[in-house]
Amino acid sequence: MRKVLRALLIFCCIAASLLATLWGLSHFRMVRRESITVTWRDLTPNSPLQTARVAALVINAGRFEASVTDDFLMSASREPDAEPVGSTRVRWVWERAVPFRQRSWDDRWHATRWNEWRAGDLGWYTTTGGGATSRVFALPLWIPAVLAAIPGCVWAALVFRGRYRVRTGRCHACGHDRAGLPVAAVCPECGQAAAGGTNSGDPTAEHAANTPAP
Repeated sequence: MRKVLRALLIFCCIAASLLATLWGLSHFRMVRRESITVTWRDLTPNSPLQTARVAALVINAGRFEASVTDDFLMSASREPDAEPVGSTRVRWVWERAVPFRQRSWDDRWHATRWNEWRAGDLGWYTTTGGGATSRVFALPLWIPAVLAAIPGCVWAALVFRGRYRVRTGRCHACGHDRAGLPVAAVCPECGQAAAGGTNSGDPTAEHAANTPAP
């Protein structure tokens, strides 16, 4: 069990470091992956409807966004070299970070149903405009970074608290005063053995405890 907890702790610390680094870099460069699927729907012989579904993953300005956009474009005639039905192409975009536009309070904080809500930069919502409809999930990168850092912070706090208690001659587990107790004696309060084999941080304590009484 200790090995599992230690591996989990190491993983959380590495994840927190990577997410914090990604959050900082995303304010300078934007990474975008797009998967574009084009289809045609023939409404009339001379007026086919071209539809494009764009699935995008974006890391930009400290935020991660996943979106699916359906765009409808009317075309007078289908070109001979038009993309085949159902064709999909993937492209990566690496460019300067673009600040997000400022939104009003109502745009940033609202909840109409379970899949239509925003809380600041966090949200799952629908946007429309220019003949396109997008489903968007947005997540600020600092949120998973903070969550991943919590186990490491708790572990560090427990370690420092235990060491401070040992230096002051108390039980590292519960803080009970171990003054006058033999080194090998367990804590009368919680039953834990002395940490580090000493009773109060005194290097002579172990020698005194191992010396037989007259």
